[in-house]
Amino acid sequence: MWVEQYNVWLEGDKKEVLEKSKVEQKELSDEKLESITNHEFLRISLDKRLQYITKNHIKSEDLTKEKLRISNLEFTFTFDWVYNRELWLKTTAGQVLPSEVREVTSNGIIYKRSWLKWEFFSEDNRRLIINQWTKIENIKIWDITKIEKQDNQKIKQYLEKHPENQKYSDIVDEAIKRDIDPKVAILVFSEKVKDLSLVSMERKVLLEDMFTEFDRLRPWITMWNWKILKNWKYPDELVVNLLKKFGWENWKQKAEKYWIKDSEIKRVENLNSPKYLSLSEKNYILSKVPYDIKKSIESVFPVDEVENAILVAYWESWFKLNAKRDFYKNPGGWNDLGLFQINDKYHPEVRNINWQNPEENVRLAYKIFKQAWNSWKPWYAARKIGLA
Repeated sequence: MWVEQYNVWLEGDKKEVLEKSKVEQKELSDEKLESITNHEFLRISLDKRLQYITKNHIKSEDLTKEKLRISNLEFTFTFDWVYNRELWLKTTAGQVLPSEVREVTSNGIIYKRSWLKWEFFSEDNRRLIINQWTKIENIKIWDITKIEKQDNQKIKQYLEKHPENQKYSDIVDEAIKRDIDPKVAILVFSEKVKDLSLVSMERKVLLEDMFTEFDRLRPWITMWNWKILKNWKYPDELVVNLLKKFGWENWKQKAEKYWIKDSEIKRVENLNSPKYLSLSEKNYILSKVPYDIKKSIESVFPVDEVENAILVAYWESWFKLNAKRDFYKNPGGWNDLGLFQINDKYHPEVRNINWQNPEENVRLAYKIFKQAWNSWKPWYAARKIGLA
C-alpha cells in the first residue's frame, strides 16, 4: 500500500476546482439540513455526505483525487444560521470520511482508522469526535484496493461456509469490513432487521447506525480486542454486554443460543458495563451524592442539567475529588483530573486551577459543557448512561 500526505495547494487550477465545488448545486437545501435527522442523513450515499457538513462544501472526491489535494477540513452543523444539534450529536467521522482516508490529525492528536469501515481512534483509545468547527488536517490516503479484495474474499468464504446466513449477508459484509466476528454481529443485530428487506434503505441505515454504536463502545470495554473469540480471555462477557446494550429483552436466551453457559451468564449479568441506567440505579446515585458536590453543581449548571451532571460526575470519578487517571507513562501522556475527570491534554487550563476543589472543577466542567453547545458529548461516561 502507498500512503500520501496531502498538502494545501489552492493556486491556479486547484483554486478553480475548489471554487467550482463551493458553488455547485447541492442536492439538499440549507432549509432541509436545518432539521434533518442522522437517520435521514445516513440515507445519503457515503460519497455525498461530506459536502453537507463542511465549510466550502468539500466533496469526498476532493480528498481522494490528485487534481485537488486538500489537507484541511472544518466541520459545521449550522445551516443558514440554524444549528442542527441532533445531527451533530449522532454524526461521526466514520460516517462521512471516505474509506480511503486512513489517518487524520485534529487539535494536534493523530487519529487512525484500522479497518476498512471503522471510526478513527487515537493511540490512547479516544475516538475522533466531530463538533461545530472541528478541524482536521494532515489527511493521509491509502490505496484500499488490496484491502477491499481481501475483505470481499473473506465475505465470500464465510457465506459459502455458512449458507444459512445468506439472508444476513449485509451484516456479514459490515462485520468483516470492521474486523468483527460475523457470528457475533448476526447474534447482536439480526433480530432488529430480520423483517426488513435485504435491499431496503431502512435496513441499511439501521445497520450503519448500530455498527457505529458498536464502534463507540470500544473505549468502555476492558482489554478490548475485536477478535474476541480468538484473543480475548472473557469473550462471553463482551457478547452478553453487547446484547444488553442493544436492548434485547431476551438477551439471556440469545446468549444461551450462542452456547454461553448459564454460569457465565450469571457471572456477567450484573457487571458494570456499557448500558443505559435503570431508574433504580439513577435514584441510588442521586441519593449518594455528597452535599458539597451537589451544591457546587447546583450553583453552576442549569436546573434541568443538575441530575445529569451528578450522574456524569459519578461515572467519571465515583465522586472522588482527588481522582487522577495518570497516563504519563504513555508517549505524549495526559491526565484526567478531579470530579469530572477533565483531560489536561485537551483542556490544559485545568492545570491552572485547584482541580481537587469541587467548585473549581465544576465551573470548568460547565465551561466545557457550554463549549460543546450545551451537551455532554465531551465525556465518554455520558455515552455509558445515554446522555450523548
